[in-house]
Amino acid sequence: MKTLIILSALLLVTINLSAQDSEPSPLHFSYIANGQNYTNQALNKEHFQQNNFIISTQWEGHSRMLQALKFNMNHGNRPRNEWGNTLGRVSSFPNIADSGYSMKYIWSGQQHECRGFQYCPTLFIPENRRGEFIYQAADDRRSVFGFSYIRDSAQVINNPSSTIYKLYTDSTDYIDSVVLGKTWINDKFYFFSGNSSAGQDTMNGRRWLFSINLRRLNINESANDDDVVLSIKLPYHWKVDSVTNVNDYINFSFPPKTTLNDTVRLKYLEDRGFALKMTDLPVMGNTIYILNSMLPDSTFFANIGRQDITINAEFICNNPNFNNPPLKIHDKELGIQNIDIEVTYHGNRDIGINYCRIATPAGYNFVTGKSDSLIQAFYQAHIDSIQSHNYEIFGFYGRDEFPEHYYMEQRYKAKLLNLPSRQLEQSLEE
Repeated sequence: MKTLIILSALLLVTINLSAQDSEPSPLHFSYIANGQNYTNQALNKEHFQQNNFIISTQWEGHSRMLQALKFNMNHGNRPRNEWGNTLGRVSSFPNIADSGYSMKYIWSGQQHECRGFQYCPTLFIPENRRGEFIYQAADDRRSVFGFSYIRDSAQVINNPSSTIYKLYTDSTDYIDSVVLGKTWINDKFYFFSGNSSAGQDTMNGRRWLFSINLRRLNINESANDDDVVLSIKLPYHWKVDSVTNVNDYINFSFPPKTTLNDTVRLKYLEDRGFALKMTDLPVMGNTIYILNSMLPDSTFFANIGRQDITINAEFICNNPNFNNPPLKIHDKELGIQNIDIEVTYHGNRDIGINYCRIATPAGYNFVTGKSDSLIQAFYQAHIDSIQSHNYEIFGFYGRDEFPEHYYMEQRYKAKLLNLPSRQLEQSLEE
């Protein structure tokens, strides 16, 4: 019997994602690679070195054509259909005996609606280059979404190794000035159909969370006053009808609480840091204020060991009379067309901004680790199933062909699965 080599195509792409103040660690699995047992280890491409090669394969094609082209791989488990396919597609594959190899795969291709965009404050994207594939070579997080306005952008351009925090100091050069603005990408926020109420919607695009992750630079300072350090607004452009356009700011329904006594620990499969809780009742306003009292100080650091904190605020897009207009539906004209981020620095403390993010509640929960154990169990079950049939795992590869608003979800899972980063870069560039 000919050896069957199974390709396990784990749908994802990579790029390291900084979630909260620490990146997720790769999940651990038990698996066999090239006859070697690995227990409780991360997936490692070095374990899957191959002595056999796939000459060529394709998704669809008749067995006679595949044989004529000397393809030696069957893709998937699709049935051998006749030429007269009612769907107009030919999906006939040769028998295993025709080639000697059979490709099977873990296919979990559905998106989980964990949508969102994370913006790096050190990634400068000139307005005349928006839409190009731009990244910083020294950024090991491989960020691709950034800002077209960064105060002192030359500082970022001339110091490409500075990629983790954008630093702002209490000086006349910065005080009361906009330091970050004009995000790219900003026009891929959509409303998807759904019957859930705005208050219960976690994935369809009525509810969204803005997040900023930052730290005070002098950890020895005290958080004992309410000095304003940052103010944040989200400008939007709303196409009301064919002739009416409105520019305004997002109204937040639930801003963050203002003291370090109101933090929540993000500890699921691993410890991912801390976030400030949001207000229990709605407090409407179009500005988020980051106060000195909200930033971890020496006491917090001594007790908790964390210097960074994530600060969130929720907004709802479903009614312009009560909160904000609805977002546009994909491929439709009317609704909010884009959402930007505008960060103003007011001085009073030296700070470093790690990232800004806008995500659905499902997206926020996803990248803070709430689903890590479920992801681990899902892939371990498939690995066990494959190996129980004496198949050998060929390798783990990333998914391509997905919209920009799923980029955050896909790259996060890729980080968990320890997949190579180049695949996502190519997918985005294409």
